[in-house]
Amino acid sequence: DTSFTINSAYEKEKKSFPFIEIANNDSIEGVNVDNNLVYSKTNGRDLHLDVYSIEINNLKSPLVILIHGGGWRSGDRHQQSELAKALALRGYITVTVEYRLSPEAKYPAAIFDLKTAVRFLKNNSEKLNIDTNKVAILGCSSGGHLASFIGVTNQLKSFESEGEYSNN
Repeated sequence: DTSFTINSAYEKEKKSFPFIEIANNDSIEGVNVDNNLVYSKTNGRDLHLDVYSIEINNLKSPLVILIHGGGWRSGDRHQQSELAKALALRGYITVTVEYRLSPEAKYPAAIFDLKTAVRFLKNNSEKLNIDTNKVAILGCSSGGHLASFIGVTNQLKSFESEGEYSNN
């Protein structure tokens, strides 16, 4: 579903606000980006995430996980890349996450996917220099709903999959 994309929103809004521009998607000097890390293999396909960070003398950094919006049925993790870069420049490790949208997999699949991503990050915290005592998850629009849902369903069996990293 492509009902919501950065370009479609831009084209719609530029009619009312002709001065607007899409945020610069070029890389920011000093921000390291690890693109397309596979965090899960689900139903025959890979799910990816992107990690944004800066070098801080090998110190562990707080983690911010960013979840895109799109009405649970459209959008992608790249919609959060500019915010991820800006937060990384301030010393956070930021991660944008792909999850299965509702046309592909019905509720609660997205929650299972995102919780698997959290477990993946926890499992790889040493390699990624993540301080697992300082983790935040946020999202825009439906991504905000998913972030909230992840927060309030911690350790509820009906919202915990038996998938990858389920022992973390």
